[in-house]
Amino acid sequence: MRFIKSKVTRICIICVLMILVTASLTATILFRLPFFYEQSTQEKAMTFLVIGLFLLIFVILAFKTFIFPSLRQITKRNDLIFIGFMAILLTLALAVTSAHYWAVPEIHMVEICFNAGNESDNLDIQKLVDPNTNRLYSPDSFGFTRYPITINSGQCVTGRIMNLLSPLTQPLMGFRLTAVVQDDPPEGRFYVTINDVPAVINFEQDTEIQPTSDIVFKDGFEKGKKLDVPWSQYWFVCVKGLGIFLSAIYLSLFLFGLTEQIIAFSPNDTVQPNGIPHGQNKTP
Repeated sequence: MRFIKSKVTRICIICVLMILVTASLTATILFRLPFFYEQSTQEKAMTFLVIGLFLLIFVILAFKTFIFPSLRQITKRNDLIFIGFMAILLTLALAVTSAHYWAVPEIHMVEICFNAGNESDNLDIQKLVDPNTNRLYSPDSFGFTRYPITINSGQCVTGRIMNLLSPLTQPLMGFRLTAVVQDDPPEGRFYVTINDVPAVINFEQDTEIQPTSDIVFKDGFEKGKKLDVPWSQYWFVCVKGLGIFLSAIYLSLFLFGLTEQIIAFSPNDTVQPNGIPHGQNKTP
């Protein structure tokens, strides 16, 4: 940026670039994590801010230590080829290694009830799982801080689960919910409603074949509420793509600068074959 005469202008441009890189890295990380989608708008903003400030420190250090000292080398043809190749490779890797990054959340309302033959019995839901990805659904929306979710006889719990639909995985989606109940569940009627579509499982102790503890549900998911705004908007997809591209460019420059620093401090460059450091003559 030597061609920019004003020091203030150079500083402003560098600060803007650092902020854009930090925002891109933060988004690239958080959009890969399912818990981020399940947070409220305020929680998302706070998480983004905290992670962003943490990454900004490393971005500033990386720019100062590795990138800026190596900028003069970027005009060389071999170095430009290296940076371009790494940028393309990292862009492709970041784009296809996480289906969640391109996901569109879909909300499903779930009601779980249990009527036991013995009113003193209860049913424990050990966990609720997405069988397509083995992702554990949060119990928070059902009023529990952790598993198991205990349902007393004659009671119901209501909540919601969130599926993350991605172009990379949606064609493979089948069953959407697995309820893992306790081993040898008590006799009774297990009733699950997904988006007002009911499913009933009867537990019976006197039958020779007992139902498995992993109960899979698939009906009712076609009635879920997809959160199209902003997740499936074209402008938001473009923003995500830009975030990946900027992250890849930054990481390429970082790797280039790191490589230059390693080569610069290599013993082969700082020590002569006779063991005497460069710049020092052997005493007679």
